[in-house]
Amino acid sequence: PQPNRPSWAEFRDEVAAVVDEARLKYPVDDTAILLTGASMGGYGTWDLAARCPGRFAAAAPVSGGGDPLNAQSLARLPLCVVHGAHDAVVPVERSLEMVRAVRGHGGDVREVVYPDAGHGDAIERAYAPGSELYDWFEAVLAAGR
Repeated sequence: PQPNRPSWAEFRDEVAAVVDEARLKYPVDDTAILLTGASMGGYGTWDLAARCPGRFAAAAPVSGGGDPLNAQSLARLPLCVVHGAHDAVVPVERSLEMVRAVRGHGGDVREVVYPDAGHGDAIERAYAPGSELYDWFEAVLAAGR
């Protein structure tokens, strides 16, 4: 979901509630819940993953940034960070500073920067059928079983 609100924080509890509701209604494997979002949802991915350590098998923020002060709580979570180098909406540096911060706490982060992509292009590539993001998610889940 993309909130029509000025910040992700105002939307956080609603997204967590949706995840909880799905876990109750459907046969969800709690060890295989994957978190991803793009743009404002990328900010949300960083935030929710940091606030709920251990809840997700992996997270992939796309074209969004986060708070480097949360990096320590993200260091044990498999992360794949995707961004376009020519993003005029959310500068790629917002992702790169998170990558550096998480790595500074010993985290292993996969970093994908599309050198010729802007904001929308990076999002489309990240979620295109057969993208490397889906391959990475599959590998993370296979490694955890």
